[in-house]
Amino acid sequence: MNKNQEKLYELILKNQLEGLTLKEIADLVDLSSPQSAKYHLNLLEEKGFIVSDSERKRYVAINQILNTKKTNNKIFTIPFLGYANCGEAVSFADEKIEDYISVSSTILNKKNPKDLFIVKAIGLSMNRANINGKSINHGDYVIVDRANLSPKNGDYVLSIINEAANIKRFYKDKEYIKLLSESTTGSHPIFIHKDDDYIINGVVVDVL
Repeated sequence: MNKNQEKLYELILKNQLEGLTLKEIADLVDLSSPQSAKYHLNLLEEKGFIVSDSERKRYVAINQILNTKKTNNKIFTIPFLGYANCGEAVSFADEKIEDYISVSSTILNKKNPKDLFIVKAIGLSMNRANINGKSINHGDYVIVDRANLSPKNGDYVLSIINEAANIKRFYKDKEYIKLLSESTTGSHPIFIHKDDDYIINGVVVDVL
């Protein structure tokens, strides 16, 4: 989902495109032409994010349809930010939203979806972690709470080291931070001085 599609999707979620012509939609999101607006809307529909209702001149997000069903569960779209390494810090960290992933509210367990994002794990150095009884294996989707930037000792964190996204278990004392791998591969810990350029992006809350 590129920036133009992201803008359109956010407006659809707010029901702000209903009744508008393609020219009006293009002007609203600074697209060059009605054809460009139609192109991006068609791509959103092909990807399964929206459905079109030509009779009422509107587009509806799939998760809005799911949320209207008589059930206690809701489906939320959580931003997917890319990949994070579970070994050495070698994957480049990029805050840009690459896509959205639909997740049931039951899985989120009352967490505020606005505070969450998802990354995909690379590597095996956390395959003995224990997050709600689940480890982190290569290719797993990891849910991170961006609102929690003050982890406790023993929390699993997504952090940035030398511009690389990295998932590790967090321990801190007066002098340094120790980031532990929990792995069958015997990966070594990472030691960060309190004055180093080190950024915590959030605490890992679940693994899918």
